[in-house]
Amino acid sequence: MKKRATTIGLWRDVPVICPIGIDGIRFSTDFLFPSGRQAISSSLQKAGLTREDRVAIPEWSSHCVISAVGRVSTPIPINEVIKYNINVNAVLIYEQWGWPLAAEVRDRLCEYFNGKIFLRDMVDSAHYEINENFDVNDFKAYIRIISLSKVLGLKSGGLAVFNSGLLAFNPNDESMKLLDIVEENDLNHSVDDNLVCNIMKSDIAAISRELENWLDQNDLSNAIEVERIARQENLKKILKSPLADKWPIWMRGAVENGAGPGIVPLLRDYSNDILNRTKKFLMDSYKIETCIYNFNWSGNPFNPDYKGCLAFPVHGMVSNIEDILEDLKLQLK
Repeated sequence: MKKRATTIGLWRDVPVICPIGIDGIRFSTDFLFPSGRQAISSSLQKAGLTREDRVAIPEWSSHCVISAVGRVSTPIPINEVIKYNINVNAVLIYEQWGWPLAAEVRDRLCEYFNGKIFLRDMVDSAHYEINENFDVNDFKAYIRIISLSKVLGLKSGGLAVFNSGLLAFNPNDESMKLLDIVEENDLNHSVDDNLVCNIMKSDIAAISRELENWLDQNDLSNAIEVERIARQENLKKILKSPLADKWPIWMRGAVENGAGPGIVPLLRDYSNDILNRTKKFLMDSYKIETCIYNFNWSGNPFNPDYKGCLAFPVHGMVSNIEDILEDLKLQLK
């Protein structure tokens, strides 16, 4: 078994390369946000929400989501909204790690939140289609968000589809000046890269040169599809292995229907000791980062079933998945 030289993270950090064809059209930066989190905030503003308005968000939401919603409105846990029948102006539904909602769950959400603003957080989802065929008439507004960093491995970038059209991004003059200083002084490499990236995603309302250069050379829609196909290849192999034995029907159906989540939950109901030993084995043997996280195994915000698991990446940077699965099977005997 040959060790990798660099660690593969939960999300890819090397950009997908998909050159623009002879007849290809460059995606306009007019519709490109610096990040998925800025796309969320701008979408809520576009929908007319203010601090007085309440937005239902999932349990175990990341600080990025809580902060993005909190910049515009007041976030409130969706389980509290449902339990106490609290009126909200909008709901944000997260496709956890890129796992799409089952059709019956989406139908129930449409019924329960009829007439509200519906924000579908698809930041991890490689099955994101800009021209998705979906009836938006049930909602006051229907919004879909994707993160180009989480799906394509870019350092920044996000999209928002508002009802049936892409939402335009308006850069901020002061942010553009600040970004120039960062890029001219190469601060994103001379200072902690994660720190600078996080500040840029959250607070700098401007598009980086690096992102513009990638768009000059790559076909955005095809790149997302290339990544979806790579994830599908890994997912199908896992689906055939014993590690997917405890996956519920809705997860199996998602894979069979072509979904492109970037992370899978493994080892449900295993002890923390086994999860930690497996985590160490994958890092030592394959340089693959995994984490112990809670996953909603029901895929249903009305009846959530959050339980611990080992979050394992299946994005396009993960190769030789058969060897990994075979070794995991031996480790767990």
